[in-house]
Amino acid sequence: MRCSIVFIVSFLSFTFCIKAQPILKQSGGNTHYIIPFRITAYNNIIIKAIVNERDTVDLMLHTASGDITLTREAVKKMHTIQFTGAVDNVKSWGGGNNNSRYSKGNNLNMPGLHWSNVDIWEDQNSGQESDGKIGLNFFNKQVLDFDFEKQQLTIRPSLPRKLNKYEKLKLVSKGSGLFVKGDLQIRDETLGAELLLHSGYGGDILLDDAFVQNNQIDQKIKITSEKN
Repeated sequence: MRCSIVFIVSFLSFTFCIKAQPILKQSGGNTHYIIPFRITAYNNIIIKAIVNERDTVDLMLHTASGDITLTREAVKKMHTIQFTGAVDNVKSWGGGNNNSRYSKGNNLNMPGLHWSNVDIWEDQNSGQESDGKIGLNFFNKQVLDFDFEKQQLTIRPSLPRKLNKYEKLKLVSKGSGLFVKGDLQIRDETLGAELLLHSGYGGDILLDDAFVQNNQIDQKIKITSEKN
């Protein structure tokens, strides 16, 4: 059985230019690009990319990220990144507040695709086996079709013709995060919640700290382990 997931990505605006290089594949006038990816042991989606025509990086496709971020360890190995400024007290998922440097005017390449004038941020953390993260907004107004058996990501301007049935969910956009509304059944209580689509998380559901505290979730479920 073929296992695939389709994302339709549509953002109102983005701050970089997209320049498509020679088309990788074309079928029936429907231009599409095929990008290989790999799944890590931690269920992260890793895509290879080239920065400034020289530095090769493994980027984790992250549904809760907006920009290109690279870890400090990855930056140390690169030759083409020139940092032009820094911002204090940047909040990083799982890393608290950090000081983050940024680099403007970079180029990014994947098979058949090219982005110019890209901002790159330095971050403390990223998923295991990755050098950094890339967000869905880099594929503005495109359909992302993930084939996990072939480990291929197909990027196209419309839904695939072979897709006969699908379910549409309303997304709530907050900052760089995308949320879907759902109901949590805990004992005899039903709680409505906005759930973050977080492709870099290996668990099932993430709950906001305020939501947990306001609804006393920690008193209603069994805690099996804790992490700082």
